[in-house]
Amino acid sequence: MKTSVLRDQTLNRRFLDDGYVVVPFLDTAAVAQVLEGFERLRPERLEPLHRAQLHNDGEYRKGVHRLIRDAFDPRMEILMNEYRAVIATFIVKEPQEVRSELPMHADTSFVDESKFMSANIWCPLVDTTRKNGCLRVIPGSEHHFFPIRVFSCRQGVVNHPFNDVMPLMKNYIEEIEVPAGHAVVYNARLIHGSGPNMSGTRRVAVVCVNTPKEAPIHAAVPASSAAEAEVFEISDPSFFWTHQIDEPPVGAKSLGRTTYQQSQLTKADVLKSPYLRRRRSSWSDWRRLIPFG
Repeated sequence: MKTSVLRDQTLNRRFLDDGYVVVPFLDTAAVAQVLEGFERLRPERLEPLHRAQLHNDGEYRKGVHRLIRDAFDPRMEILMNEYRAVIATFIVKEPQEVRSELPMHADTSFVDESKFMSANIWCPLVDTTRKNGCLRVIPGSEHHFFPIRVFSCRQGVVNHPFNDVMPLMKNYIEEIEVPAGHAVVYNARLIHGSGPNMSGTRRVAVVCVNTPKEAPIHAAVPASSAAEAEVFEISDPSFFWTHQIDEPPVGAKSLGRTTYQQSQLTKADVLKSPYLRRRRSSWSDWRRLIPFG
């Protein structure tokens, strides 16, 4: 499996151990540029939790993708080792909205994870705190994962092996409060989420799904059986702003069906896991100069 994800080897070792790192990423000018683009492109009315990638307007998704890529691509070349952005989207929490909480989950799988590792970027465009819905992660959880993770609007968030022990996992959750422009680079298998925005202002963040440039891109779609998915190979990047979630892609090569529901972890599994550790940290522990080039 490709494990050289970040060019800096110290960061890369921490990423492989904990499943995430925090780095300075966008400078002030780039943050302002992306925020201005968000205001220009966004729908007039937003849901309490707005996820641009799920919007039914393909041209909107396409515009968001290109806006973010313009700002992110040069920084990704410096930070990451031969990765490309597959999906670039906004996740927005409206103010004073209990319904803006994003439950703990793992991200959709977009590559064959027996060979490749996806490394996604979460980057807020405003300072994030517990009050406005900062990112929450369970370090080490990426070592316990389902290799096929399917997103379904009908079935809810992506499946993961911690569903039966989530009350216990609160002891392992870190809340990452970071300034605008700092990025959390995380393994797509990492269990993460974010609290509701109970502040008086909108919380805007970018999520960028990144896969190795050499890896074929996959899209898994729920099959007729609740435990099965059909996996397709995607060659055209426009798929991600033309395709409707839950629908099989037209013209894409099918790689066959597979079972994606696997056994759940127990309390004993969690307590004896060599990867899960109770810890607390803050973004300042990660402060490191990454040139913007």
